[in-house]
Amino acid sequence: MAGPKGLSATTVKAIFKSKEPASALAEHHKVSVNLVYLIWQRKIHKAVTEDIRKPIRKRRTGQRRQRMQQIAPRIDVNRLADRVADLVLKGIVNRLRRKR
Repeated sequence: MAGPKGLSATTVKAIFKSKEPASALAEHHKVSVNLVYLIWQRKIHKAVTEDIRKPIRKRRTGQRRQRMQQIAPRIDVNRLADRVADLVLKGIVNRLRRKR
């Protein structure tokens, strides 16, 4: 049973069962990434995929996701405020000394 793009039932099953990323599957089977997503969602080739249990696919953890999940370091606000105050006072004192 060949559907859109002339895919055989075995190819559709292989795409549906695979846990690889959509881009890798699309490149391997020479189809578009969108077609892979449509097969995964059972919007096309329903007759082939209806009896197959959906595999559990892991979400990718790219750099962006890792950056979002990083915990911000704790900042000692009092120490920071003291340091800023010291620097400002040093700057004011130095300016006053130069004017004399």
